[in-house]
Amino acid sequence: MTESTIALKDNAKSNKQNNKWHRVLFLPQGNINHPSSRYRLYQYLPLLKDHKIKYKILCQAESRDISRITQRLRIIYYLLWAQVVFIQKQLQSQKMMLMIDLMKKVVIYDIDDAIWLVNPSKKDELLNYDEVQDSNKKMYLDNIKHFDKVIAGNHYLADCVARHNKKVDVIPTVLRTSNEINKKRRTDKIIIGWTGTSNNLYCLKRLKRVFTMIHDKYKGGVLLKVICDLPLEFDSSIQVVNAKWNLDTEHDELSECDIGIMPLMDDEWNRCKCAGKMLIYMAQGIPAVVSPVGVNKDIVDNGKNGFLAGCEQEWFEHLCNLIENERLRYRIGCAGRQTIAENFTPERYITKLVEILRNTRIM
Repeated sequence: MTESTIALKDNAKSNKQNNKWHRVLFLPQGNINHPSSRYRLYQYLPLLKDHKIKYKILCQAESRDISRITQRLRIIYYLLWAQVVFIQKQLQSQKMMLMIDLMKKVVIYDIDDAIWLVNPSKKDELLNYDEVQDSNKKMYLDNIKHFDKVIAGNHYLADCVARHNKKVDVIPTVLRTSNEINKKRRTDKIIIGWTGTSNNLYCLKRLKRVFTMIHDKYKGGVLLKVICDLPLEFDSSIQVVNAKWNLDTEHDELSECDIGIMPLMDDEWNRCKCAGKMLIYMAQGIPAVVSPVGVNKDIVDNGKNGFLAGCEQEWFEHLCNLIENERLRYRIGCAGRQTIAENFTPERYITKLVEILRNTRIM
């Protein structure tokens, strides 16, 4: 048999396999309201049908009202049905992992944070912080080395994972751009916006002196809007408007913002983040000022599609430039939106995700 004949047969076999429906069980960290699950999983789901991927979802947050027996039967049925188990960020219980292992399922694990670390915001709350972090690190890294594939949200995460599991690929966090840049003005004041979970408010509070300087320069002409599950409380003189985060209203709340910010501490936890806040601002055409930490500095071309601020003086200068220059805000916002449209959409990465779902094999 010639090499060309063998190649033709292999291609025919591959095409036949790709024409079959593939069955995947997704185990997300949360429901669609959870930002990590929403951007890393749920927005891909409508695209899977076109690639012959069938799926079922088991979300712990949506299973609390179901009896234990019903839940266990559902888990067993779904595991028997699935070819691949896709775990998104949150590690499963030992019992669950044992069932998955006994049924010899392909396991793909997706992460967008340094999950082996404890959030630095908890440091003051935990008396045994270092002990908890050591235990957490051991648990996660012991599990990571057994997965058949790990999908990391950026190359910083991938490099960390590769020390324990060489079968790692990078798929960045992605999202769809708004159909148009739509500013809903309810005030003549310039609004600096921040959106996120309360676990990350500690980073925002680090800009307290910058906000005070902004207030002193522009008096009441600038507001800070915080869209979060909990309100921001600190003693800066700038006026703070707190808006309760809600999936249905986040876009409209952000559309009132003239500038979006993402301050971060430069540590391992934040270097492994996937720039979610920044991408949200850029997708909506809101000019972003961000810390040059981790993947932020890989995406932002300073002064072209956003601004990088590494110290208080840079934060103050970039914010002042944007506050005073409407044209600059529009230009940077449009460039940021174009960056997302060209490089960070689900449509751009669905083929890679499907390839991983179909072609990953048990180690």
